[in-house]
Amino acid sequence: MVVCSFGLAQSATFQGSVINPLPRGRIETTGRFGPWNADNPELTPITGDYVFKDANLDGIRGLGGTLSSVGTYRGILERIDVEGQTETPDFSIDLAGQPVPLTTRFKAVVDGTNGDTWLERVDARVAESTIIAKGAVVRTADVKGRRVSLELEVVQARLEDLLKLAMKSATPPLVGRVDVSATFLLPAGTASVMDRLQLNGRFKLAQARFSSINVQRRINVLSRRGRGDEDSTGEGNSVVSNLRGQFALRNGRLSFSELTFAVPGTAIQLTGVYDLRADTVDFVGEALFDSSLAQMTSGFKSVLAHLAQPFFRRPGGGSRLPIRISGPRTQPSFGLDMRRVLRRG
Repeated sequence: MVVCSFGLAQSATFQGSVINPLPRGRIETTGRFGPWNADNPELTPITGDYVFKDANLDGIRGLGGTLSSVGTYRGILERIDVEGQTETPDFSIDLAGQPVPLTTRFKAVVDGTNGDTWLERVDARVAESTIIAKGAVVRTADVKGRRVSLELEVVQARLEDLLKLAMKSATPPLVGRVDVSATFLLPAGTASVMDRLQLNGRFKLAQARFSSINVQRRINVLSRRGRGDEDSTGEGNSVVSNLRGQFALRNGRLSFSELTFAVPGTAIQLTGVYDLRADTVDFVGEALFDSSLAQMTSGFKSVLAHLAQPFFRRPGGGSRLPIRISGPRTQPSFGLDMRRVLRRG
């Protein structure tokens, strides 16, 4: 660090180069510091520019990539206003291990006496999708590291971009444009990011499609039978509409409640869990069909369906069947939940 003309009555210019320990990388900075406030050092003015190069995110357990950042700062030591941008062309979370380009523009307030940071606004771009965030990165007493808490808003993002951060599979289960409102909490500690990360929020997709041919065919079958077409082959491409729900992430398990979606002739209501580590799903719920059971079958089956209809009648007309979706995410078992069928009988 080189400081020129420092004194109590005037500010000094400085130029410095330091190694940031975590994430590890070199920070180059120039600016002005002072005049020194002897009675209240934390009120001493500071202003300058910085360049943060080749910061290795691998040192933060659970993250990966190389970050670079440039920006400006000004204020007093206990409240420094910082504006800048970052680029991480290969950002990844270990659970998924899929590098994605991540860029941000941010405004923040930093306490130069202890490093605590309040994020006034962060515009992050993951691949082709934008996330807006605000929050804080602050110390936690008696725990190594800092606590990260954020409020997130996502508008019309590509679902496949966001899923790359959390899924190992190169093929996302769904594609479409998604809106998300969520809280993000990463407590301080030394455990992996996925063990510590907590998410709570709501999402909605106006329209979406399942990328798995197997799953999409089953959705197509539901749609056609819901409209009374018993001879459905599952061909075609029924668009899933009004997909929405609440979610919570804890310990690598993504729980859903009030999960609903619709295809022509059918509405689905589900609750359940997606295990991100095992890549498995386990959901139970109801399939609400516009048609009766008899309309969805033919021949002798339609006679039996007519007899069973009172047990599965949907208020207002149509049928209501208990269903279960479970197994590997790429090839789940999708059918009647027989235990609930028998209890209903």
